[in-house]
Amino acid sequence: MSAYPRFNIEQVRAIKQRHEAELMYLAGGDNVIGVGIGLVEWDPKTKREQSPGIVITVKRAIPAGILPTELDGAPVRVMEVGTLRGLGA
Repeated sequence: MSAYPRFNIEQVRAIKQRHEAELMYLAGGDNVIGVGIGLVEWDPKTKREQSPGIVITVKRAIPAGILPTELDGAPVRVMEVGTLRGLGA
């Protein structure tokens, strides 16, 4: 049995729109780079269960408990990507 119910992309889009503004200010103000939609593993160890979910990109690692692991029942994945720079910058 999966830990999360299956969500379709439209359901995830609506959840993202409801929470995006608040997520952008969590974890130190300028640490969150973006909030998007992507495939999220329900069990990162096995990567067997995937569903559309919320993907939060951050510059620096964030202590557990600062960002949610789910929003309105949809899974959330946090990706540390460092500082992003445009080509030629």
